[in-house]
Amino acid sequence: DRFLAFKVFDEAFAGRGTRAVKMCEELEQTSDAYLTMGAFVSQAGKKLEVGRPKAINVIRILAKADLDMKSTAVDGWKILKIALLKIASK
Repeated sequence: DRFLAFKVFDEAFAGRGTRAVKMCEELEQTSDAYLTMGAFVSQAGKKLEVGRPKAINVIRILAKADLDMKSTAVDGWKILKIALLKIASK
């Protein structure tokens, strides 16, 4: 499902972090962590455009995760899953 990344993000945004992580594990089998990050950022931007205040904090979380993906040796998927849990808890 090519829209799975968007669904994963929406689950986290709705506060369902555990479900989002489980779905992310499915996505991990067929996609690239960096492309998935791009999809998450795209969805966050759309939420910001429609006036969802939570989107500002979500963009901050994703920005930090993006920097971590580019500057640490930690697996990108682990960083994404942590970001999903942080998004869900906001």
